[in-house]
Amino acid sequence: MKRIHKYLTLFMVLLLTISMTAACTPASGEESPGTGNVEEPAAQEPAEDSAKMRVGLLMDGPINDQGWNATAFAGLERIREDLGAEIAYSESVSVSDMEET
Repeated sequence: MKRIHKYLTLFMVLLLTISMTAACTPASGEESPGTGNVEEPAAQEPAEDSAKMRVGLLMDGPINDQGWNATAFAGLERIREDLGAEIAYSESVSVSDMEET
């Protein structure tokens, strides 16, 4: 019985090692990091107003609830500051009206 347990454990470790190796291997046709030719990143053009990111937030309560809505609004403000996105929000929107809003 101990011999079977020993071989079963060894088999499970081997199976786990093979599956982890397969999961970490890039798919065929892809290059793994650090291989192939290194290209310089293309210079990015400044975003135009038409391509400016727009983010909206619908909340089911007030933004000053000191909970989920306040945290979500703080995140929305941070998106505006850090990423320069155009933001909009609506507070105290009922769940049934969210899709229409």
